[in-house]
Amino acid sequence: PALLAAMNDPTQNAITRKPDAIILTPMSKAALSAPTERAMAAGIPVILCNSGLNTDQYVTEVGRNLYLTGFESAAHLAQMLGGTGNVVMFNGIAGSDTAETWKLGAHDAFSQYSGIKIVAEQYANWSPADSKKAMEGILASNPQIDGVWSGGSEMAIGAINALSAAGR
Repeated sequence: PALLAAMNDPTQNAITRKPDAIILTPMSKAALSAPTERAMAAGIPVILCNSGLNTDQYVTEVGRNLYLTGFESAAHLAQMLGGTGNVVMFNGIAGSDTAETWKLGAHDAFSQYSGIKIVAEQYANWSPADSKKAMEGILASNPQIDGVWSGGSEMAIGAINALSAAGR
């Protein structure tokens, strides 16, 4: 059987195909716990990437600590701004564990810099198009933006494109 990689939903259909392994990037700790447990019970190893589940029934998790990633990237931005400035935040998909964890880390870091003001914060669904559209609206109502924090590089691309198009 072939390796099934980057499956969003290890359904019973995938389990009946008996793959060598399932590599999974869960966006919700709860939603994929039961299907993962079913795959493991069927003898199919499940490997998680970048996010955990509400179960210990998987082989291993590879990736990075998302809270720490959010915290360190926000702290670095705050330091680059000398601890002061107006910041825009873009988060992934509202309610997804990945986006919320990243966001929490960033908020915790920014809270340590009293001169950092978050002037706008939006969910942009890890989409360059969504973040570009959101950034265009944010630019119209915020004459002074000193930095943009993005919980995912996809949204940074959209912000950069909007800033560039606005000559800012």
